[in-house]
Amino acid sequence: MPMRTFMIPVTDCGDACDAMNQFMRHVRVLSTDRRFVEIGLQSFWSILVDYLEVLDPEAFARFAQLREFRKRLAQEEGVPVYTVFTNEQLAEIAKNRIVTKNGLEKVDGIGGARLSKYGDALIRFLETQRGPVHEES
Repeated sequence: MPMRTFMIPVTDCGDACDAMNQFMRHVRVLSTDRRFVEIGLQSFWSILVDYLEVLDPEAFARFAQLREFRKRLAQEEGVPVYTVFTNEQLAEIAKNRIVTKNGLEKVDGIGGARLSKYGDALIRFLETQRGPVHEES
């Protein structure tokens, strides 16, 4: 999962704030974690940003639906969501409009075990979604 850390000085955030704001305009932010590091005049905010490369609006809508599906599946299984599928895998499925097991096999990190355990449910879910899709060869 792509992450980026920003260190924002308390005394003068100028360039550091500008760099972070510029970055945030070009990605989809999934989460942030802020920590204040207190070391006198050199104190700063450390900000960790978990993000996805920008998806077009249609792909991002599919991605959001896939995240909800993954959340339900993980809750049913009693496991963390990332053990079902990672954000990167869901983004690739959404971006490339993957709707077949053959297509899922080509996604980095979706191996035989994950495909056997979650593949059929994911394919059924993808088949219920609206919008144009194409078959992966």
